[in-house]
Amino acid sequence: MKRPICFLLLFLGSTAMAQDYLRFTSPREGWTTSRVVTIAGETSVNRPWIKLIHNGIYFLVPVKNRQFSRRFVSAPGQNQIYAEVALPSGAVVKDQLSFYAKVPASPLKIILVWDTDGTYVDLWITEPTGEICKWNNKQTKTGGTLDIGNDYPGYGPQIYSHPAPSPGQYKIVVDYYSSRNIPQSNGKVFVIRNEGTPHESIREYDATLNKPGDQIQIDVLTIDNP
Repeated sequence: MKRPICFLLLFLGSTAMAQDYLRFTSPREGWTTSRVVTIAGETSVNRPWIKLIHNGIYFLVPVKNRQFSRRFVSAPGQNQIYAEVALPSGAVVKDQLSFYAKVPASPLKIILVWDTDGTYVDLWITEPTGEICKWNNKQTKTGGTLDIGNDYPGYGPQIYSHPAPSPGQYKIVVDYYSSRNIPQSNGKVFVIRNEGTPHESIREYDATLNKPGDQIQIDVLTIDNP
């Protein structure tokens, strides 16, 4: 009589584990003409964040009431999105989707993400004209745009893009604006050139910010005449 009971307990335990899920609710697979899309979903796993990867760019997304949501800028062409969250056992729950975006090409896109919640870390881009694109100046005269700026208190992303960057130097600075008694925040900056074309390139930078008020110059990009 004991063996069937043990088998039943094992079966119920396996079924409970199998019920853990992570699934996307947005965007839908197919195609879109929207540059800015909302990546959203839900998970049964009680974790403060999930890891999300969009076309090779990875960042953390906070989970509130088992829901997660972040806006992101579509790449022209195919967009691949993958998300995962780890269980206490070490097993991973995951989901993925893809969609096609009919949007203008992006010769220059710069993305900032970081690893702390409840913090404001800002991306500043100084264009060749001297104008700075940042949270309080999201649209420059030459067409540079901070598509997603100070929308989220924690993790990011902040995304700068330019549909036709003028030749010259583009200075990239990360500014640790404020925190909730969190002394250090670790950021990553991704510079994407010629996104969605055969000549696409991605360069990744690290930035360690020790306290609010810290500023780090990440790089100075030079864009040549076509």
